[in-house]
Amino acid sequence: MKVKNPKIASLLVIILVSFILSTFGHPVQAREDTISNPFGAQSGPVLSGQSGKPSPAKGAESIVYHGNTSSHVFHKPDCKQYGCKNCTAVFSTREEAIKAGYKPCGICKP
Repeated sequence: MKVKNPKIASLLVIILVSFILSTFGHPVQAREDTISNPFGAQSGPVLSGQSGKPSPAKGAESIVYHGNTSSHVFHKPDCKQYGCKNCTAVFSTREEAIKAGYKPCGICKP
């Protein structure tokens, strides 16, 4: 399909991207820890699929779990259900999710 008007082409791209993100979720989820820079400075948030150093204060890498408010099942960041539209509950620990009445996902087994 060839669109002659650049404004219409831009609008079509925005609509298409919005549709894809709303249907499949964002492909990259940010984590709270950061990647260390070889020069010693912090370079920003770590994206899923990258490895970062554990936070010295916590001693372990922090994971943000998402809980599905309809099914009361919680997921790890690498689970395919992590970004679903009903996964709006956020937990910093597995124990926190269980105390809130959520069950671990059978796919990712958090």
